[in-house]
Amino acid sequence: MKTILTISRSAAIIYFPLIISIAFFYPAPIAAQPDTNCATALSITGPTSITVDAGKTWAPLAPGATLTAGDEIKTGSDGAVDLELPDGSILKIGPDSLVIIREMLRVEVINTTQTTLEIIFGKIRAVVGPITDKNSHFTIETENSTIGVRGTDFGVSYNPDVGETELFCFEGDVVLTPKESFLKSFSPEIREKILRSYLVNKNRRLAIMTGRAPGAIERLKEAHKKQVLAGLEFKNERVLEKIELIKKRRELRENRRKIIRKHFLN
Repeated sequence: MKTILTISRSAAIIYFPLIISIAFFYPAPIAAQPDTNCATALSITGPTSITVDAGKTWAPLAPGATLTAGDEIKTGSDGAVDLELPDGSILKIGPDSLVIIREMLRVEVINTTQTTLEIIFGKIRAVVGPITDKNSHFTIETENSTIGVRGTDFGVSYNPDVGETELFCFEGDVVLTPKESFLKSFSPEIREKILRSYLVNKNRRLAIMTGRAPGAIERLKEAHKKQVLAGLEFKNERVLEKIELIKKRRELRENRRKIIRKHFLN
């Protein structure tokens, strides 16, 4: 005996948003690393080293090497490294930089990723895919700021000599939050005027300097953008292919978002 399944128009109207929502919140994942708590060095130029022996000594970093939480990466004046992180994001550490991996975790079963990096000095660029899980985060720390993203292309530099954090957003949105230690250096009157977080949009920049109240978010001028990107360009073919996958995933998520909005508004 054949069983025929039919769905009424009213049922379709009810369940269509649910189906689309599921697709929206659980997009096709970018292929994760074999070890979900490791990053991989994809491309290296110039002198670049990593701490070994529990941080006691430095050793040259080679392409294909894996990195874990606690590792420190240092680049020379013409050194740079492209890393693929466990969530599929791409991180570029520019010349004259020291970056510490504070946290790096991916739990595939529940699609949770947690990444925290600290810039001691120097600059980085990151291309991050969409983060949909509420327990996930991608965070960059400096001495005076915390930068959080949920899918974007951005850069951060930190100069410890003057205590300046500079944030550049190339795509998407980035949130910069001044640290409590930074806020405490001001009088209560000035502290009240400082925002607890700053939303920096595409082609905008923001600088935070210890001892000075934050300035306004500014447009990232083309000349300044070229200066910022010096040493942070992605040139390796394999890296560029992976960045293209991240961008396609971001576009897919945005298209799903539009479908949901259009359906519910109608």
